[in-house]
Amino acid sequence: DNKYHGRAPAYVVVEEGDHRVLRDYAGGEVPALMLCYPLPRSSMACDWLRAFLDVGGWTLVHVGEFCGWTRSLTFKELLVKRMTCVGRHPVLWWGGDCAKLTIWQRRDGVEVGTRSVL
Repeated sequence: DNKYHGRAPAYVVVEEGDHRVLRDYAGGEVPALMLCYPLPRSSMACDWLRAFLDVGGWTLVHVGEFCGWTRSLTFKELLVKRMTCVGRHPVLWWGGDCAKLTIWQRRDGVEVGTRSVL
């Protein structure tokens, strides 16, 4: 079940799994990860980002909010510490959200503070 849309069918086949599936790509090429409306008040987004970085992932596409419904402080802190925002684009909103599509690239070996870049 999709926590946002109940039993509405998906447009594509979505395989069930969690961030541990990325271990299969260790040492291989994992060029990008897309997180779309990660679950609020959950470690999901941070778990996926950490696993993605651990296997050498480079580009993250994130659709959601950083200070609203889909926020996660630990995700945001890890994101701004290890990656740089290289693009920000509006998306259609519904209800009371203010989501954006943001594109992030890995910043190897450089750690900065947790200052928000949004």
